[in-house]
Amino acid sequence: MGGNQTVVTEFILLGFCLGPRIQILLFGLFCLSYTFTLLENRAILGLISLDSRIPAKPISFAGCMKQTFLFLTFTYAECLLLAVLSYEQYVALCHPLQYSVIVSWSICITLVVISWAGGSLLALVHVGLVLRLLFCGLHEINHFF
Repeated sequence: MGGNQTVVTEFILLGFCLGPRIQILLFGLFCLSYTFTLLENRAILGLISLDSRIPAKPISFAGCMKQTFLFLTFTYAECLLLAVLSYEQYVALCHPLQYSVIVSWSICITLVVISWAGGSLLALVHVGLVLRLLFCGLHEINHFF
């Protein structure tokens, strides 16, 4: 007797359920789009290698860490500011009579300062963890698959 089976033994992948003419058209469009993308990337690489004004020296490690810190700070601060904005909109929609008390000018400034400080702190943690990584050593990568 067939009991309760909780193991899936097979599945079917469904794609575009269109006719073969439409599938050929879509294949052609996707193939053309992919080919143009490859050609654009090749043209960009060719222009970069031909231009002598591009400096050959890469960015320093300290400059890279500074750029990473600033990028992460702005990214985290933006996410935290969006969370603050969503809270402000929640208060405006759900508690309109108490809005001016809950969302005062001093509260807004405090939330913005906390967002930027939190973004800087999160970025500092991530950059600190990156600085602890070893970048010089064996040039072998273990293959775990």
